[in-house]
Amino acid sequence: MNRYLHTLFLVLMLLSCETPDYVLNNDVDEYIQDLEAPALFFHPVKAEVSLNDTAFVQIYGLDIDSAAGMHLQVQYDWGSVSLDTVLADDFFAASDDTLLFFNDNDGTVDIFLFFLPNEVNSISGTNALCVLVFTTLSLGESELKFGSDTKVVNPRNEKIQISEFGKGSIDVQ
Repeated sequence: MNRYLHTLFLVLMLLSCETPDYVLNNDVDEYIQDLEAPALFFHPVKAEVSLNDTAFVQIYGLDIDSAAGMHLQVQYDWGSVSLDTVLADDFFAASDDTLLFFNDNDGTVDIFLFFLPNEVNSISGTNALCVLVFTTLSLGESELKFGSDTKVVNPRNEKIQISEFGKGSIDVQ
């Protein structure tokens, strides 16, 4: 009798197991499936805005381990869009002791994000790092790409190798 109960229990367990079917309902989900982590990318990949409007583009870090500081160099089509500001995003949620500053120079913006030394001095995972705020100046598409000076470091100031750098664009219609 005990053997039959074990068999019945095992059969019920096997029949009740089901492979989950995840729905990718976030517009970032499908794009990041093609990126090799760790990676940096723009969201949205293509920002569609009107002339003389504001475009908001986030920069994300995908599966980055122990990021303590970053120099994000972003190149854009100077003249077709103008950078208004760079805002902090989720990267700063882990600690109050973080800094962000940037320097914009004719189509290249250098963004510096880092933790000040304290008990929380790095983050890991996938995080929104900052938001670029642009004003559109002319019709057409402005490409966004990471410059060669982009780097991410750990708390010991050692470079973290980024496998892939996504590209983005601002499409002014």
